[in-house]
Amino acid sequence: MWIARREENTAKQLLGLDADLCEKQNHGGSSSSGKEAVYNQPFQARSVKLDFPCFDGSEVLQWIFKAEQFFDYYHTPKDQRLTIVTIHMDKDVVPLFQLMLKTNPFQSWSFLLKL
Repeated sequence: MWIARREENTAKQLLGLDADLCEKQNHGGSSSSGKEAVYNQPFQARSVKLDFPCFDGSEVLQWIFKAEQFFDYYHTPKDQRLTIVTIHMDKDVVPLFQLMLKTNPFQSWSFLLKL
């Protein structure tokens, strides 16, 4: 008998919690303990800060892949991509890129990829 009453009390507690949860979800209220309901709030992923990869002339395909992933992640406008790329060129690539700009100027990241 004691077990039956205990199970009945546990069932009532669970039903009460379930009803309380439904009330919070339907009305956005807070619990009686003063905690705010967070049941209807959308999932928020942590912000991730990605660094743009520097390019020194080595591992070209890997660098292009990482650059494209960066642009996709940040939804970088196409007209800003070439500027970001040129800022992150390093070592012997800088004078080579400057020479390319003087002899055959181009205006976009996609054009640079075709070279």
